[in-house]
Parts: sequence; structure tokens; C-alpha cells
Amino acid sequence: MGMSKVNKFLTVSGLLLSSALAPSVVMAAEQCSAIFTAQTQAPAPAVNPAILMGLLKQQLQAQVGQYAFQIVKGDPTEVLKTKSISPLNVRDLAELGTVKQEAILLNQLAVLSNSGKLTSSLVSLLAQLKALPELGGKPNPLIGLSKEKEAYLIETAVSNIEGVLALRGLTNTTVKYVEWSALSKTMTERLDNSPAGLDNILHFAKSEFHKTSKVQILIDGEQSFALRDSLMSKAKKSIDVMTWAVYSDKTGFEAADLLISKHKSGVKVRLIVDGQVAKKPGYTEAVQKMEQAGIEVIRWTNPSHVFEGQHRKMLIIDGEHVISGGLNFGDVYSHKNPDMNIPRWRDTDVYVQGESVNESRRLFADVWNQQVKEKKLAYKTIQVRASKQVAPETGDVVAVLNHDPVKNQNGSTIMMTLLKGIREAKSTVDIENAYVVMFPALKNEIQAAVARGVRVRVLTNSHTSVDEPIVSLPILRSAHDLAAVGAQVYLKKGATLHSKLAVIDGEYSMVMSYNLHPRSEKVEGEMAVVVKGKRFADTVTQAFTNDISSDRATAIPSADLIQLPSSPEVVPVLRIFFDML
Repeated sequence: MGMSKVNKFLTVSGLLLSSALAPSVVMAAEQCSAIFTAQTQAPAPAVNPAILMGLLKQQLQAQVGQYAFQIVKGDPTEVLKTKSISPLNVRDLAELGTVKQEAILLNQLAVLSNSGKLTSSLVSLLAQLKALPELGGKPNPLIGLSKEKEAYLIETAVSNIEGVLALRGLTNTTVKYVEWSALSKTMTERLDNSPAGLDNILHFAKSEFHKTSKVQILIDGEQSFALRDSLMSKAKKSIDVMTWAVYSDKTGFEAADLLISKHKSGVKVRLIVDGQVAKKPGYTEAVQKMEQAGIEVIRWTNPSHVFEGQHRKMLIIDGEHVISGGLNFGDVYSHKNPDMNIPRWRDTDVYVQGESVNESRRLFADVWNQQVKEKKLAYKTIQVRASKQVAPETGDVVAVLNHDPVKNQNGSTIMMTLLKGIREAKSTVDIENAYVVMFPALKNEIQAAVARGVRVRVLTNSHTSVDEPIVSLPILRSAHDLAAVGAQVYLKKGATLHSKLAVIDGEYSMVMSYNLHPRSEKVEGEMAVVVKGKRFADTVTQAFTNDISSDRATAIPSADLIQLPSSPEVVPVLRIFFDML
């Protein structure tokens, strides 16, 4: 497999590493400068600068050695000699909790952040780094960097650092941080104490199954947006939209124009978007257009926990039809834009009609009402009156799961439901997910399932298909681990895989907004639709089978076939920034 995109990732990662180390580097430089330039009342004893710098270098090497000894699985002395490290030999944050050196570093970063000096410190550091002819023994990739890319790198570093700090309660917010090792242990204990059997898959879900008159899988934008547009055009009473983003592109503006038209015709239109995303260029213009037209828009934020995001996707028409899953309002999802230079992502939604729609309505109302009350908005709260199913039943039943990362810190309703499904599986587990970043509880359940004879198949992005380069190494590392425990692993070819689904024993299906990575568990508000029924499961399994065909995915028959580049830059990604992946 080619490594061009991974190398691009490593360049960005190197900057993040430098950014993370900025306080230590800057403080050390200031201390050294003070030693050599201090003016004292009494003459200071003569100090040989060369000897002093030698001692400081030895001290630094000793500290690095102590740190490497803790986080490296292999021989840490080799790391110090070669100045490179394989991602397979790093104990990531899920395998080994925060160590002393990292705690000191994070506290130093928090001081800069809370004093408003983080951005200026990183800008200063970047300028110093750009002045060096080499970085890590190689030509400096920062030389000649455009102003736009510099701004992007600084913004990326700041957002990731401040996200980590906020999540850990080190900023001006108060949060209780749970280490992944403790979280995995809690998840496993909860599974051990739960009633046996796949019929209890919803034991942790805080939900139950409800009847449907129709449930249908929607493959990619062609199917999903054809139905979305049709339902919105025919809406007579209400259109409720909850999404991560409305893009400022053909799809986003078409949706905005349609919603504005329905609003003007008297249809009640409400929109919830992630407030942090909606502030960024490319994600705010279509939203602003709807606001200016009088549509009720909530830019979702949690002032008490600024790191938290809104990642759920749901469209409710007239309180009778629901579409949810992975698709946002954008060209990469809808495939509407005729420009073939725009990627056409592989994604999945699910359409539901019947009594189970009431659960989606309640979820939307809960999110809406909470924001209205907390922010004291002028909008009315929503009162949900359950509607009864009038069409014939399909035999399939549906449950809707909600995940609030602040409230669910002992294992999300979605992850616990998936883990329960894997533990109780007797024959098959199929998982398709954009970002698969393993942690102990998930890895252990998959390994145990394989050991008892369950066929486990996992499809995720390759380093060439993934849309976020920073996740490349963690995904490939997880793919290696999955293959090593006996799972059948497939890596996407071509455009990005954004789909999130699972099928257990050909009967229980999950279509989600939830990615199998740390952000969805610890940072993002998420949702999932669980369907019990062999008919629907057959359609999801067929979609999965198509996705792992040889023209769409690469089968990984052996873990050894996944080669990962060795570099010290993997450390901050797998350690400091693990929760932001």
C-alpha cells in the first residue's frame, strides 16, 4: 500500500507534536537564557556554558528515556538511538493511562490556554521551527508553507489542544476525566453483570423496541436524498432537522432554499446544527440564509462543556417519517454535484415509518427543549404526543438510542449495545465504520467472539480513502490488531467510507451516526437506530457484502501485511491527542 497520505499526515502530526511540547521547549529556552544573561548584585560563579548545556542535554535525554520506558512496548533504548518508533510498539492512551510526564505537559498547556497565550505561543514556535533547515534529520517541510496552511495548522493545533484540555477539566470548565483503562474495565464489568442472551441487546440502551410499518436501508446520497427531497417537498405540517452540518455547497443551498420555501408556505421548520462547526467558513452561509429567512435554527453548544459536539443526524417529516444515519447536507454525501472532482462518499441512512417514529420525535424534542431552556431562546419548546401506527406492521421493530458524552461516562448506550451484541453473537458479526480505533473492551469482545467460532468481519477506511489524515495511523494500527486476533479485515478503496453500521447474527442491525473512535464516545452527541428483524438485516448484510467486494475494498488476510511508518510523531497522536481522534 502506498504511503503518500500517511506521510502527509506525519508532517501535520509533527507540527502537533511540536505544538504539544511548546511550553516545555519555550520554558527550557527561557531558563537557559536567564542563566546566561542574568544580572545579579553579586558576581555569579563562573559557569562553563558548554558544560551546563551538556548537563541539560543529559537531563533531557534521561527524562525522554523515562517516558519512553513507560509507553513503549519494545526496547526504549532503540527508540533513543534511532529516533523513530513503530505505532505498533506504542502503548496508546487506551492501553496505558496518562503518565506523570504527560500530566505535567498538559498542565503547562492549560496555563497557556487559560491565560490566552496558547495561540501566540504556537505562532512563535512555528516561526522558530520554520527557521531551521532540518527537522528530525530531514529537510524542513515547514519552509515555504503558505500563510493559509500556517493558519490551518495553528488552528488545528489549538483546537485539538484545547479540546483535550477541556475534556480533562484543565480549562475554565470542570469535567471529571475517566481514563480509558478504567472505562474499559467498567464496560466489561457491566457486560459481565448483564442478563445473557441476544434478546437482551437493549439492556444498556435506555430504550425499547417499537413497531414499524416500514423500515428501509438507504444506500448513499442517491437513495437518501431522493427520499429526503421528496418528503420535504410534500411536508404539510412540520420538518425537523438535526445534523452535524449544512454545507455551503450545491446540496446545502438546495436544502436551505427548499426549507425556506416550506417555511414561507406555513410548514413549521426547525433546524439543529453543531454550533462549533456552523461558525466555520463553508458551513455557515446556508445556515445564515435560513436564519435570515425566519427559520428557527439552534446552533447547538454546551457552554458548560465546550468540547462537546452535536453529531446526530435525523430528519423528521410531519411527525410520521424519519431518516437518520450518517449523511449530512453536503455534496460529498448527496452526490448531487455533477463535478466529478468532488468525492462521492459511501454512506448509509435508514428510513422508518410507524410507531417507532415517536422515539425519534422524543429525541429531537429533548435536544431542542434543553437548548431552548439553557440558552433562554425565544423559540417554543416541543410537546410530543405519541401517534399510533395505522399501516400494517412489517414484523421489524425499531429502537432509537441517544448518547450524551457528558452524562454517559461509564460506557455510552451505543457502545454498550454494540458490545452486548458482539458478546452474545453466536454466528456472525459484521461491522462497517468510517473510523475504527480500538480500545481494550472492544478488542477483547471481538477476540472472544472469534475464539468461540463467530465470523467477525470489519470494514473501515484505508489511509488512502480516509478524509481525516490524522486518523490514518490509528485506523491502520487497529486494523492490524483486528487481523491479529482473527477478524476478517477489509480496507476501503476509492472515496471515503462514512457509513456506520453493524449486523449481529443476521437479525439485529444498527445504523448509526456513531463512529468507532474516541471522539464519538467521549466528545460527540450521537444516535443509533437498532432494528430487530431478519428481513431488514438481510438488506444491510447485502450492502456490507457489496462494500467488501474486491473492486471496493482490499482484504487483509494477515496482520503482517499492514505496514506502518516508524516515526516519533506517532506518540502525541496515540497519547496526547487520542481522545480527539
